[in-house]
Amino acid sequence: MLADRKNQEILRSKARHVTSAIKNGRETFSTSTYDQTTDALLLLDKSNQNINEYRRKARRGNTAKHALHCKGVLDYISLQYQYSLLLELGESFHSFSHKLVISFLHGPPGKIIRKFSYGPLRYLWNSLDYAAPCEVSTGRNIDYSLIEVEDMGVKASHLKATKADDAPVDFELWAWPNESELETFARNFLRLACFTFWKLNLVREAFRWLNYSPDSIPSERMLNKLAIIDCLTRSSNSTLFWFWEWDDGSRLFFWRWQHWWKSARDGEILFHETDPPHWMGRNLPAPSPHYETLLRKKEAKLVHRRYLEFGFVDSIVPRFGVPKGEDDIRLVWDATRCGANETVWAPSFWMPVFRTISDLIIKRLPCSVSDYFSGRIPTDPSPSDWRVPHQSDMDVGEMFLNYMLHYSERHFFGARIVTGEGETEVCRTMRFQRLLFGGRPCPFLAVQGHARAIELIPGDIADTKNALGWTRVITNWPFDFGYDPSMPRVIRVRHDGEMAPGYPAFVDDGRISGVSKQICDSATHRFCTKVNYLGEQNASRKRRPASTTPGAWTGKMLWTHESHPIKGILPEKWKIQRDGLLALKALIDEGSPVERKLFMSVTCRGMSQTEVYWDLRPYYKSFYNALEAWRSNRDEEGWKMDDPELETDDVFDLVDDNSSVPTSVDVTAEVKRDLEALLLFYESEEPVFLPVRPQQSTDLAYMGGDASAAAYGTGVQDPNGKGTVWLGNWRPDETSKGSNWREAANLARILLMLIRAGKFDGKEIWMATDNLVWALISNKGMSKRKGL
Repeated sequence: MLADRKNQEILRSKARHVTSAIKNGRETFSTSTYDQTTDALLLLDKSNQNINEYRRKARRGNTAKHALHCKGVLDYISLQYQYSLLLELGESFHSFSHKLVISFLHGPPGKIIRKFSYGPLRYLWNSLDYAAPCEVSTGRNIDYSLIEVEDMGVKASHLKATKADDAPVDFELWAWPNESELETFARNFLRLACFTFWKLNLVREAFRWLNYSPDSIPSERMLNKLAIIDCLTRSSNSTLFWFWEWDDGSRLFFWRWQHWWKSARDGEILFHETDPPHWMGRNLPAPSPHYETLLRKKEAKLVHRRYLEFGFVDSIVPRFGVPKGEDDIRLVWDATRCGANETVWAPSFWMPVFRTISDLIIKRLPCSVSDYFSGRIPTDPSPSDWRVPHQSDMDVGEMFLNYMLHYSERHFFGARIVTGEGETEVCRTMRFQRLLFGGRPCPFLAVQGHARAIELIPGDIADTKNALGWTRVITNWPFDFGYDPSMPRVIRVRHDGEMAPGYPAFVDDGRISGVSKQICDSATHRFCTKVNYLGEQNASRKRRPASTTPGAWTGKMLWTHESHPIKGILPEKWKIQRDGLLALKALIDEGSPVERKLFMSVTCRGMSQTEVYWDLRPYYKSFYNALEAWRSNRDEEGWKMDDPELETDDVFDLVDDNSSVPTSVDVTAEVKRDLEALLLFYESEEPVFLPVRPQQSTDLAYMGGDASAAAYGTGVQDPNGKGTVWLGNWRPDETSKGSNWREAANLARILLMLIRAGKFDGKEIWMATDNLVWALISNKGMSKRKGL
């Protein structure tokens, strides 16, 4: 008793000495003072019986709940050790320890940390075991004007979306303008404290849900317990190496997924068309020893994070690698080779395209969207009144591995894991616990899971503080009074009249847009934090900042650095397509045979780029016809000989026959004609950027017409009400053609005449027709019928 009392008196005297130094305004401690505080911390550790009791219980691990709870408390207390010398210990130690834990459970550590001075924290930082000091440049003068933001957007590290899995995090994205060294230190320290608080809060929330879970069946409750233990184990082993790192892998926090919580916990059962195969073959050989080393490194990561498990296996899925970025590979599991993909069914599903994000971007406005459509536009706006749209990018880490593979399906998807070299090489058979990259139904299940997350992320959209909220919708339909072709058709509006942010996702690549940098940053923060909240992985290393000139999304560019949004493609993609067209031109001029592989790559790449350059679609139709001319139901130019009367959305219908696919392509006259036209468009060495929409609200024209067997008539009207009408009779050779051709020729001839005359430059044209075939052809940009 006397020894304990003496130790407490020594502890109080040293703590008072340190506290008096803080109160007197000293910015730093002397060496002797720092040594005294270290001795006080050691004495604190030896004297605290409560903490020792926590440690013993955590080591014993009587129950999973108690062990995880003790681990969270110990993590927090270890952090409290680092700044406990800053507290005035004027009362007994046991009382202080009790209040320390209570203060943690009932309030965030930030309330305590704000009372501390930066001087002693600088010394304490060196004693933390969590990470090395952050390498963030300090004293930078970041100018957030338009020009500076544009420069950040075209930064080389942010131009490409594909990055290596171990790429470093760009810490500059989270640095403040003119940030000092102390501010950098304080920001990182606060993040560390809040991260520790998050771990314990997750434990309390999970077991609170378990106590009130809707399942009363013992087997289901056991599944809930096992899943929760797995979630909390992974989250407790995650680290804050300045930014979130799921070192032990992740698992969806399924209790937060509302009515999808069982699917998030167990995964979905697959639809089997036939019995799964029994294939126990070996992995595909790697092209080089270095390539094999990279593949085994990826496999070791899957094993370490327990995405693979031991269990009974009916079939082995071989693996191979494909290049990813400049110095990384992507691990692919070939479920087609083992026959598993042929036995399961997967539906087709919708994915956002380039037009999806272009409909979420508006031109620069001197007022809110609500005021713009209401006609309340300021006549002399100041520079600060202009809304400059920004876009940012986020990425979901380990997209497929975030979602569970149902336990009843795992024995069909085994993996052969090889470790060691030479005589020490060991081969183990494991099976997938998560969705594998290469399984037929896995893309649908992964996209479905993330689509559910996107539906949960906005939360209460009526909340005025919600960065992703909106209160009403403005429709901007053609043929309506006041239709504005320079604006999107459907606009979600926030409570303050501004356009609500958009957040589409192409598989794991998310694009967040906002009418200003502040709105875009707030929406990005909300989206990324909610991704982690649901248990998915927000890959901070792939974050790209809000910019008017962001990097590519699905290989396409959408910039808002000018008064109106413009679109284009990456320079390297432009160069590859241009070089491919020039190579075809050279082979045709020389009379050399054109390889089918080269011809197909140019065609497919060009069709992908027509998402941006929509008007090029008709020119690639002849390329496709040349590729399919070898089929039995095609003529010499590749057109279908049955010549159907009605068009469908399935433009590229194929007929299976026993003909062998040739290795070369016969170039037709139509291909030569369209190749010359495409080379005119790709004449420049730099990509062509086109406006997304017309620039003015008056850049609009309407036209309509009808045709009979003997005559035709077409009318065109401008927004100002002025109209022109053309009437005429068909020539004798035209009256014998079909009604679909006459309806199309009636409108197409007048349209081409006005375009060549420059009457429709920069305008949006709407055509009215009563012919379904011509309406479908106009929408698709091509036809299966040669005459159309």
